[in-house]
Amino acid sequence: MSAATPRKSLLYESLLGVAGLFILAIPAWWVARSFDVGAKLVFAGALVVFVMMSGTAIVFALSTAALESDLKKDISKGDTGDFHLVGLPILLIASFLLASFTMWRIWGAKAFTGASLSVNDWLLYLLDNLVRSVLFDVAETFYLDISPIDQAHSFWPCAFVFLFRTVTSVGVIKVVLTTWVHLRRK
Repeated sequence: MSAATPRKSLLYESLLGVAGLFILAIPAWWVARSFDVGAKLVFAGALVVFVMMSGTAIVFALSTAALESDLKKDISKGDTGDFHLVGLPILLIASFLLASFTMWRIWGAKAFTGASLSVNDWLLYLLDNLVRSVLFDVAETFYLDISPIDQAHSFWPCAFVFLFRTVTSVGVIKVVLTTWVHLRRK
């Protein structure tokens, strides 16, 4: 990092990224909730972001050298590593939530059962899946259900949830931990 490029604050950059995501996610949720065509557009966008963030997390999880190279490149430009530490996980989580909700809006019980328009139900569904992926299915083993929503027992909803849990438990955790260790060394 050159003297002419001051290093940004990790906390500030992270909060700015989260705030920006909320500015995008809240209207997207409203559009998906209010209009059938909107649900399809939000689904397409959320699915693209989900696939991109999943792929990035898996590449970085499989290649620590690629992650560290990307971090060094960002830090040399004056960035803080906030994308790797906060942005990637938040984008993955938000896109999973929006894609799940819009799948239900489009396909109904063929995609998810026990669902409603309640934001709280969907946030509980997200929390349920995060707990199941981060704690490696302890919740599933002990029948601890946080949410009334469950994916339908058909291929695409099950594959989508499986991908989210796998990427979260393997990819995101590895990327966040590696990034944290790398930034702490600086």
